[in-house]
Amino acid sequence: RFTHINLSTATGVTNDTLKQNVISSIGAGAYKVQTQKEYSDENRSGVGSFMDVIKYAMLGFAGIAFLVGIFLIINTFSMLVAQRTREIGLMRAIGSSRKQVNRSVLVEATLLGVFGSILGVGAGVGLAVGLMKLMSAAGMDLSTRDLTVKATTPVIGLVLGVVVTVL
Repeated sequence: RFTHINLSTATGVTNDTLKQNVISSIGAGAYKVQTQKEYSDENRSGVGSFMDVIKYAMLGFAGIAFLVGIFLIINTFSMLVAQRTREIGLMRAIGSSRKQVNRSVLVEATLLGVFGSILGVGAGVGLAVGLMKLMSAAGMDLSTRDLTVKATTPVIGLVLGVVVTVL
């Protein structure tokens, strides 16, 4: 049983002419006869749909990771403040105002958010490069060999990371 047969045209014969000759030889409707361009277009649309599914799955994972990150940051800072209750009390006892204590916690949160976001964006780009190489090694023909990162993508990651950490 054959799943497909590849034919080459003789010099001066077009692909469409060969297709018509094959259809007339084997009968219309008996088999699916396609030119190379038709076959490529059909496969490209199939790969495009698969890539759309992967894109939405990755967006779903990104959303879940974002929510998990929020909970981890909230937990980290609640534990940090709980452990530093004595230190905060001492700061207040020696004359620090509530505003100064809040500012010290916000500065620490901002620094943690900036450095964590930089590491997160870097790790995300590294994972994207690794995923592209993995897909290429698996035989998926990607339209590009280079990773394209829009200028706004890391900025959004950095801003969201800092904002979520500070809030």
